[in-house]
Amino acid sequence: MDLSCIIVNYKNSEPLKDCLASIYQTIHGIDFETIIIDNSEKDLGLQSLKELYTKAQFVSNSSNVGFAKANNQAAKIAQGKVLIFLNPDTILSEQAIYS
Repeated sequence: MDLSCIIVNYKNSEPLKDCLASIYQTIHGIDFETIIIDNSEKDLGLQSLKELYTKAQFVSNSSNVGFAKANNQAAKIAQGKVLIFLNPDTILSEQAIYS
């Protein structure tokens, strides 16, 4: 695995939708994974994203553990040689990440 895209979500499923779309539309030729740590407890918009992005790994916390702890949580399970930490409102442009 070359790259792990890590995103911490807290009640931001709408911007997260665009973020995930930009990841899957712009990263080519790189073996990557996407890990979303959800601190929202119940962000109802995540269910449709889980169905749309079946390759992404969604981890739901039972409470808001905080931004730093959630990023560390994802880093521990990430398999990529390189980790990239993105906010849910990040939109990748073409060739933002390339091999």
